[in-house]
Amino acid sequence: MLYIVLYPDLHKSMEVPVCDIRPISLKQCFLLGIYVFIVLILCSLKSRTLFPREGRQTEDGLVMEYPPRSKGIWKKSRPLSFDLNPVNGTNITIIHNAVPKTGSRALELLVRKFTFRYKDKIRCKKSFPPEIADNSEKINEFVQSLEQGSYLRGHFPFQSFSESDVNVAYINIVRPPIERLQSNYYFDLYGDGESNPQNNAVYHQPTIDECIKNDVCFRKVYSYYRGSTLKTFCGHDIRCTKNTRWTLERAKENSRKYLMIGLTTQWSTTVRVLEILLPDLLNGLSTLMLEEREKAKSTFRTAKKIPLKNETLEFLKRDMSLENEFYQFVQEGFETATRLLLRNRTTVERNELLRHI
Repeated sequence: MLYIVLYPDLHKSMEVPVCDIRPISLKQCFLLGIYVFIVLILCSLKSRTLFPREGRQTEDGLVMEYPPRSKGIWKKSRPLSFDLNPVNGTNITIIHNAVPKTGSRALELLVRKFTFRYKDKIRCKKSFPPEIADNSEKINEFVQSLEQGSYLRGHFPFQSFSESDVNVAYINIVRPPIERLQSNYYFDLYGDGESNPQNNAVYHQPTIDECIKNDVCFRKVYSYYRGSTLKTFCGHDIRCTKNTRWTLERAKENSRKYLMIGLTTQWSTTVRVLEILLPDLLNGLSTLMLEEREKAKSTFRTAKKIPLKNETLEFLKRDMSLENEFYQFVQEGFETATRLLLRNRTTVERNELLRHI
C-alpha cells in the first residue's frame, strides 16, 4: 500500500502541522506521475525560451551554436563515399595536393617513370611552385596552364576549380596522425634517402618529447605539423589555420570532392584503386609499382626516428583527436570503396586487386 502525507489543518493548541497519512491507490499514483512529468516538460520548454543556448560569433558574422544544432556543415557527417565509376578519357588534370610524409613523393616518382614508359598517356612535366601555395588565384592560373592529361603534386590547400576552365580530378593520401607527425618532425631533422635535413629546422628540439615542453618549439613546429592534414583538406579560409571542430567538418565536406583518398598504410592498394578509377591515363601503373615498391620504400624512409615516451604518446592522442577523427573518417571510406570494387569484379580481377594489398 502507498501512502501520501498531508497537512490538512493546524493543531489549535500547538500551532504546528498535524500529519494526516492517507493511503492512495495505484491509479492516483499513476496520475500523479503524469502530472509531474508534464510539469517537468513545461519547465524545460520555458527554460529554453528564457535562456537560449549560448552561441559564438564567427569571423564572417554568423552565430553558430555549439554544440552544433544547425544544418549544413555542422550536422553530423555522412560517411565518406567515393564515386567508383571510372573516369574515362585523357583530358583530365590529376591534382595531388599532398599532405607531407604520406607517400606522395613515392607516388610522383612512380608516375614520372610511368610517363617515360607510356609517353602517350600522361604528362608529368611541371613541378608545383611552393611560393604560391597560399595564393588561390596563382594556383588557379598555374593549373589552367597545364596540358590536358597532366599529373601535378604539391603541398597546397584544397580549392575548387570551375569545370568550364579545367577538368580536375583531386586525389590524396592520408596517414595515421601521430605516425605522420613523427615522420615529418624527424624528416626535417635527419632527411631521408633522397633529401638532406631541412634548413627550416632551426626551432626543433632533439626529440618530440622535448619539443612539446618547449614553448617556442611547440608553437612554431609542433602546432604546424599537427594541423597539416586538416589545413590541406580544409582550404584557404583563414579559419582553416586553426585546429577546431569547424576546420574538421570543412575538411570532411571537401574530402567528398576527391576522386579518391588513399591510405599510406595501404599504399599498394591505393595505387591499384587509382589505376582502376583512371584507366585511360594510368592503366599499367600498378605493374610498374610492383617493380619499384621496395626501392621507393628505401628511398623515402626517414633516416632516423626516435620513439615517443609513453607520456608524450598519451598527450598526442588527446591533442590530435580531431586529426584522428578525420583519418578514421577517410579510412572507413577507402576501405568501403575497396570492398565494393572487389564485389563488382570478376574472380580474376578480384585476385589481381588482392595481390596488391
